[in-house]
Amino acid sequence: MENNYEKFKNTLKTIFQIDRADLDFGIYRILNQKHDEITTFLDNDLLPQVKKELAVYEAGDQAELEAELAKITSQLKELGVSEDQIVTNDKVREITAKLQTAGRVAELESEVFSHLLRFFERYYEEGDFISKRRYKDGVYAIPYEGEEVKLHWANHDQYYIKTSEKFKDFSFRVSGKSIHFRIREAETDANNNKNISGKDRRFVLCEEDFWSEQNGELNLYFQYVGVEGKKKQDECSAQASARILSAVSPVWRDLLAAPAPTEKNKERTTLDKFLTSYTATNTFDYFIHKDLGTFLTRELDFYIKNEVLFLDDIENESAPRADQYLAKVKVIRVIAKKIIRMLAQLEDFQKKLWEKKKFVVGTGYCITLDLVPDQYYESILNNSAQRAEWTKLGFIDQTTELSFEYLKNHPTLSIDTKFFPEWKDELLATFDNLDERVNGVMINSENFGALNVLQEQYKEKVKSIYIDPPYNTDASKILYKNNYEHSSWLSLLADRYDLAKNILTKNGIIATTIDDYESGRLLNLLDSIYGSENQLGILTIRINPKGRITGRKISPTHEFAFFYGKSEGSCVSKFEVAPEDKSHNYQKDTDGTWFLPINLRKQGVDSEAEKNGKISHRYYPVYFDPQSNRISTSEVFSVEIWPIDSDGNKRIWRRSKEEVENMFSRGDAWVKEIAGNFQVYFKFRGGLEGEIPKSMWYDAKYSASEYGTKTLDDLLGKRELFSYPKSPFAVQDTLRVMSSEKDTLTIDFFAGSGTTGHAVLRLNSEDNIKSIGSGNRKYILIEMGAYFDTVTKPRIQKVIYSDRWDFGKPQDNGETGTREHIMKYFKLESYEDTLNNLELHKTPDQQATLDAHKHLREEYMLEYMLDVETKASLLTLNTFKNPFGYNIKLATDVVGETKETTADLVETFNYLIGLNVATMRKHGEHLLVVEGETRVGEKTLIIWRNQEVVDNAGLDDFFRKQALSTTDFEYHRIYVNGDNNLENLKADGDQWKVVTIEEEFHKRMFA
Repeated sequence: MENNYEKFKNTLKTIFQIDRADLDFGIYRILNQKHDEITTFLDNDLLPQVKKELAVYEAGDQAELEAELAKITSQLKELGVSEDQIVTNDKVREITAKLQTAGRVAELESEVFSHLLRFFERYYEEGDFISKRRYKDGVYAIPYEGEEVKLHWANHDQYYIKTSEKFKDFSFRVSGKSIHFRIREAETDANNNKNISGKDRRFVLCEEDFWSEQNGELNLYFQYVGVEGKKKQDECSAQASARILSAVSPVWRDLLAAPAPTEKNKERTTLDKFLTSYTATNTFDYFIHKDLGTFLTRELDFYIKNEVLFLDDIENESAPRADQYLAKVKVIRVIAKKIIRMLAQLEDFQKKLWEKKKFVVGTGYCITLDLVPDQYYESILNNSAQRAEWTKLGFIDQTTELSFEYLKNHPTLSIDTKFFPEWKDELLATFDNLDERVNGVMINSENFGALNVLQEQYKEKVKSIYIDPPYNTDASKILYKNNYEHSSWLSLLADRYDLAKNILTKNGIIATTIDDYESGRLLNLLDSIYGSENQLGILTIRINPKGRITGRKISPTHEFAFFYGKSEGSCVSKFEVAPEDKSHNYQKDTDGTWFLPINLRKQGVDSEAEKNGKISHRYYPVYFDPQSNRISTSEVFSVEIWPIDSDGNKRIWRRSKEEVENMFSRGDAWVKEIAGNFQVYFKFRGGLEGEIPKSMWYDAKYSASEYGTKTLDDLLGKRELFSYPKSPFAVQDTLRVMSSEKDTLTIDFFAGSGTTGHAVLRLNSEDNIKSIGSGNRKYILIEMGAYFDTVTKPRIQKVIYSDRWDFGKPQDNGETGTREHIMKYFKLESYEDTLNNLELHKTPDQQATLDAHKHLREEYMLEYMLDVETKASLLTLNTFKNPFGYNIKLATDVVGETKETTADLVETFNYLIGLNVATMRKHGEHLLVVEGETRVGEKTLIIWRNQEVVDNAGLDDFFRKQALSTTDFEYHRIYVNGDNNLENLKADGDQWKVVTIEEEFHKRMFA
């Protein structure tokens, strides 16, 4: 039976994940390389310190103490001292106490390891550290800092690591033989759901050819697909295990069927063990603690004070026993703190990788033909890949005869620059103020990473944020490792809301749609981040008129939209009142539509004439001549009409003097006598003022099935390709609530099928019909799913071409499309990609130093090991010598295959420094010049060069020939990769400063 020491050692192996030495991916791959070092350190250096610390309290030789006690007792008896008096003698009591402690070191050790085991097991749960501060049995305590209302959840101090599903092959070794679990087919998530067509997805063994033996290694083939019924993963794994053991050869069967029991499952086999690890690793999302060291240290103190240190026991003990008691507390604290430091190093390292700005890869542009110069048309006509995409998107068919005239007659048709690498840079160079010219940006990335990359460039630039996050209901539930589904969901949103708040303008608004299930918790979260005083309202939108089928509950037909402003300057916009709105009586005249006469005197909110001792400029008299019916605000007649209500309160007019005068002259305003009082009425034309949005929207156009699913089906030509898309009309009206301006920027970082981008394009189209060129709203869509390339991006491309589709076919030749449109798209590396690119490296000199100075080894293992040994692979600055060939390993498909992919250092750096690109021009194959202005107004020049071709002499020559230091564009800062001599070329009066790209890149990547 395991003693407390062995139990604690095994627990540490689990916590440090070194009991999974066979796994070869992600953070496991890094820890596997340190397996022997960490194990040796724990076994030989750290845990033996417990015995060393307690040894000083060893009572000594028990026989000698017994002899000394017998001698003193005998002497006291000879003196005639009674038995009762002998017992209370100070010397006798001292020796008796020492005898009581003799041989207790082993017992103390066991107690220390028992407490360490209990503490770390309590807070550690399946790879995460959860707050479980126990006040007493069955009762937990929450840290409270005096807030009026305390919003607390189990994972509030952790990053929720939500990644797209990248299924890595899973390999392990048993008795020196390699076994591989491989994926043949995987259905990926859509709309952040883990449920496809009502079926829960599970890992199941392939029906046929599910195993093979190659080169002495066993391959087992799985699928990740939707299964019928409510079958759990454990059941699927058990079925797979039985099939495998009955099919493979006896040699493999003996290895896989070898016992690997646990306390809960005495019958577990080695195959069962690794199947459980495999399915859990690829299925569950996980967490990274934001400050594990501080958290565990605080909880350790609480634990010791409440469950180890009992003052009554100390007070009632003799001095030696009290010393030992305190020694136990000290040792628990010392050893636990060292383990905490080592755990914090591992967690902080993962946090560093999560927070690291991610590399941009695969930047491309979709540009409408009316922005592409004629000189490129021949190349476009001869490009079979571009024609194939147009055909796939439904813009043309196999019979379409493409010609120069056809391209000119279809200006909303867009090219994708990925098909034209030979002149992509040349085309982009034709645009001045390139970033300003881009109408939309689409990012294929996990949304935390994307928002993190956008922080510098878009700080306080985004007017509207609209998101439709996973609702965490059965239809869109994220599978969590623990049972804290609400806590995990809140963590997912909280960090993204924090980043989103930074990019909102000072008067910006964020809207979140949600159903009943998490609505209460979401309101609390939004109050805590944006402030309850900045809640602008809650909409109820009828999105499912038929109602959702439920068992015993009310059938819901609605969802909510929560609106929050960034500050008190944020306010919702008024709606223009449409003539089709049957809730209003309207009439038409030669000037358009107007509604039943409205009193010119304003009532209700903000209608007071006097505020803070000041009289409003809209409090003025209207003059009226009853004989001639003449009305004026400037010419004085016999009757003065003031905006005073029936209670005698001074109000204001709805319009200024100038507007009222114009309405009088047009016949849009008149005076009526009511109960002996003269009142001014006017024709209300919707566009003049509008209405504050009502809190309930029930129009049929908001139906998700009728106008969401059908719209998407019509666009993509496939049925039920995407679950629960929103009605574009619902999103359009939501965007209208957030801003009436026609040139704002909107971000959706749960973009899903791209409805928000669709809505922005429709709003622009509506405005351009009314007034050509007036609609210039822009969008940024962030979506991580694999369907980015099959649903989200194609949808936007289609809507750019035409707004009228029927089952995948445009219903016009692009007449309803968007002209002069540029959509930029790119991908970001993922957190897993970052892990896959890590390599550990320790120099011989570093190892020699550690061998020579044993006292340094503990500090190195506890604090610095991972940071030091991965530094070179995190950002290999020496490879910036050729920035156009900087490669990283990147997952390329859902089964986790990786390949060397060129990172776009130019785009990555632009985002890191927050550059608004004006021009980007290539000079030959080996030199690229970027000009622009940073968010803070610094005019910036960036020169990228292949240093193997363009050395410093060549750089100086280029700089002089291009006259880049002329007064035409006085730069604040010039960035160049590699050491250079540009500072020496400064002319009198030049103020620019030269900075190496490598220096700035590294600083900003980890800022």
